[in-house]
Amino acid sequence: MDSNSNKNNNEKSPYEILGVKEGAAFEDIQKARDIKVKEAGEDVILKAKIAVSYTHLTLPTTPYV
Repeated sequence: MDSNSNKNNNEKSPYEILGVKEGAAFEDIQKARDIKVKEAGEDVILKAKIAVSYTHLTLPTTPYV
């Protein structure tokens, strides 16, 4: 059995959702978000996924102590 068999095939990484590469500049992530939101039209679920992906890629993470 594939190690990814438990992962839903519809799940994509934030990078895939926004269409940017890992290590992309902040400005490129912003531009990608704006383009994807326009492309999403009235699809609120897709817009939510775009928003979450943007937040995930742009907010700094702090390890718990």
